[in-house]
Amino acid sequence: MKVIGTPVGAAVPASLVAGPVFVLSYAASLVYARLPHPIVVDPETLLGLATILLPATIVGFMIGYCVNIVGALIMAALSNHIRLVREPPAWVAAGAAIGGSIAFLLDGYGRDGPAFALIATSAICAGLCRRGFDWVD
Repeated sequence: MKVIGTPVGAAVPASLVAGPVFVLSYAASLVYARLPHPIVVDPETLLGLATILLPATIVGFMIGYCVNIVGALIMAALSNHIRLVREPPAWVAAGAAIGGSIAFLLDGYGRDGPAFALIATSAICAGLCRRGFDWVD
């Protein structure tokens, strides 16, 4: 079996969306925490959210690139030996498990917003990294 794709290339799209996904999932968790009360969305809030997405893309790329490379490298190596690990849900589950572990170690479960954002971002980035690989038997 031969793997097509590299961790360095697979990590680029995942790293580009890491920051915005974290910011948007954190915002979603804050909105969800307010339920069942009415959610008021004013234009200033939307403008502020849109304004923060560009810096989040840059910072998220800088933080996530090395992490995504390491994760893609490990999962690609495992995929060479275990056929089931090649499936996208396995990569997403691994990303969510790693994000959940990091959130637990950082005591993120005491504050639901950051924990949810970290787990969601990790799962989505892992799924995007998986799209950069293919295997030929």
